[in-house]
Amino acid sequence: MTARKRQYQDLYVYMNGIQVGTFARESTGQLIFAYDHNWLEMAKRCQFSEEKMQAIMDEVCDSMENVIAEVTSSLPSHFPEQVYKSIFAGMRRSKDRCAS
Repeated sequence: MTARKRQYQDLYVYMNGIQVGTFARESTGQLIFAYDHNWLEMAKRCQFSEEKMQAIMDEVCDSMENVIAEVTSSLPSHFPEQVYKSIFAGMRRSKDRCAS
């Protein structure tokens, strides 16, 4: 009898009751976080300034490397490297999508 490969459901990330992204595990086992692509659309529906929302998104993307560096320096020495490198790689992919 062969074992079935375990499947993981995506984890939807919410902030103030609004979905802002998805945390998932790729088929390779790598953990990824992807920001919701509809931030500007959500801002429009909530009657929030699209210009302000774009500024917030730019700030999040621009500060990503500083956040990664700060979190890296605060991790305990025994924290699994595979876990944090996988998460940071997903954050960087999200940052790259912000820039495009």
